[in-house]
Amino acid sequence: MTDGRESTASPAQGRQRTGEDGSSETEFMKLLGLRLREFGEYASYFLSAKRDQIKLSTRTLILVTALVCLEIVVLAGIMIIGAWFFVQGLAGLLGDLFDKAWIGNLLAGGLVLCGTALMTWIGVNYYQNKKKRETIDRYEARQRQQQSDYGHSVDTRSETPE
Repeated sequence: MTDGRESTASPAQGRQRTGEDGSSETEFMKLLGLRLREFGEYASYFLSAKRDQIKLSTRTLILVTALVCLEIVVLAGIMIIGAWFFVQGLAGLLGDLFDKAWIGNLLAGGLVLCGTALMTWIGVNYYQNKKKRETIDRYEARQRQQQSDYGHSVDTRSETPE
């Protein structure tokens, strides 16, 4: 029975509206929520990477500053020791023109210089590689968690757009 007025009932009453592909609004909202959480995770990942980049830059600056201070002290000591051995070797050379005792002093000075340089290089490389490995491990763990939560990670998601 109609009285000339249109029905005031909304289409959602009694049934759910479906989209063009046949999916319901509820499914769309679930998918939208999932995509928003995924976007939030990726944004968090990006900000975390930027934070780690700043931390790495700061750590590198502190490391370089500390190494420069250490190198000044060490180099001053090395130069004094090296100069002492050289002068002692030269004095031995001049004192005993054909004696070979001075060669030992020169080699000792050279070994001190080379040994210190080598140990410094090894120490710095070890420290930097250790921090790099820790950062890579942390990001790989986070990508595994993303893979578990969303079925893909930020790495694989960037390769295959939907």
